[in-house]
Amino acid sequence: MSDVPRLVDRSAVLAGALLALAVAVPVLVAGVIIDPAEESNVVLLLYAAVMAAFALGGRRAARRRPDAPFSNGAVAALAAYAVIAVVASIIRIARGETPEAVPLVFNGFMAATFGIIGGLMAGWRGFSRRKPPPEKP
Repeated sequence: MSDVPRLVDRSAVLAGALLALAVAVPVLVAGVIIDPAEESNVVLLLYAAVMAAFALGGRRAARRRPDAPFSNGAVAALAAYAVIAVVASIIRIARGETPEAVPLVFNGFMAATFGIIGGLMAGWRGFSRRKPPPEKP
């Protein structure tokens, strides 16, 4: 086999994706229940909460694989988004609507970006705990 380390760890991605889903799904359900007007700023708050969920999922995945935090964070957030996007697309198709490709792709990029930000947050915590190297005499 190869001596090249794997950049994506399935268990780290799964843990991160499950956390992202655990946070994002209730926010999305609350958004459906509230049903804010399109002109309302509540939509932005809900979107920010979902992006924060992707960042938290990315952070969890990155903490489990500190040697590859960005790739695991991005894939975890993207995996969670893929589940949400598939379910939302199925619901739209069942309603007789057509899923729009541009928002799906844009939100996928946003999810991956916030997963990377979560990986960055995990790295900040790791850097703050590191001891400085000993001084040479």
